[in-house]
Amino acid sequence: MSLYSLTTPIAHSRTTVPILDKHGTLVALLSGSPNDPRWLEDVNDELDAALQVAKHAYQPPATYKANRRGPFETTNSGISIGGGQPRPGNLALNPHNRALWTALLKLKALRRVANFANSTSHVFAPDMFDLYDTTLDDICQRDTSLKRNYADNVFASASINFGPRATAYVHTDHLNLAYGWCAITAIGKFDPRRGGHLILWDLRLIIEFPPGSTILIPSAILRHSNAPLADEENERRSAFLQYSAGGLFRWVECEHQSQKSFFASGRKYTQTGKERWKRGVGVFSKWEDLKTRIRPRPASS
Repeated sequence: MSLYSLTTPIAHSRTTVPILDKHGTLVALLSGSPNDPRWLEDVNDELDAALQVAKHAYQPPATYKANRRGPFETTNSGISIGGGQPRPGNLALNPHNRALWTALLKLKALRRVANFANSTSHVFAPDMFDLYDTTLDDICQRDTSLKRNYADNVFASASINFGPRATAYVHTDHLNLAYGWCAITAIGKFDPRRGGHLILWDLRLIIEFPPGSTILIPSAILRHSNAPLADEENERRSAFLQYSAGGLFRWVECEHQSQKSFFASGRKYTQTGKERWKRGVGVFSKWEDLKTRIRPRPASS
């Protein structure tokens, strides 16, 4: 399979680059970073330093298994379902790692990264954003023990892939919502022209992915990975990810019970599988529709 290279310097020009299918549907988004000349210094560099400290403070659980996504440690926070959780619940963390996440979530730099991905999805995928928002609100209103990472953020969960070389294998995040976006932010110190690229195998794209920039992709259905860093001795890369498990949406659609219980009670979906998938694909935006609503960000000087 041949791969095409898309080398837009998204972190430096802060230009938003859409990835469209042949019907003009916005499938993925290279959202870059906000139009802030100090984003790298005030956000990426501060978060890079914080994640280096957090990596050494993190305590892998006794049941920790090798990460199928790559040779790096990962920690997760937020609300999910599945993997042993029969209903929506807070992701399990020992007291030490819970305190670590509490400290990280209070960092202004991490909040800015999370907010940028959240607001970008609101602007470029408003129907998807509304689905994420209403689903998580519904779940949290019924169970007040659930704790969101950020009260004003629609992504149910977040992960940190610790450096110094968070280079992912080819994989899909199959438990995420199939027709939803996962927001990935690269953090660290590396030359994005020489390494750390995001590879979208099914789309045959190699994409420069600079530190401090964010990309949103349907990670459950697109095979993706990272290119190695060019200088693994002196460069480092971490990643911050936000996403929502598909099981949360299924839980709400099944009237706040498991699909097994839903079917056992004699209920059934009101739409066929084909109709439900069409509805799911419908949450992606059409680029022509967005162009009439979105003012392009001015180029930086």
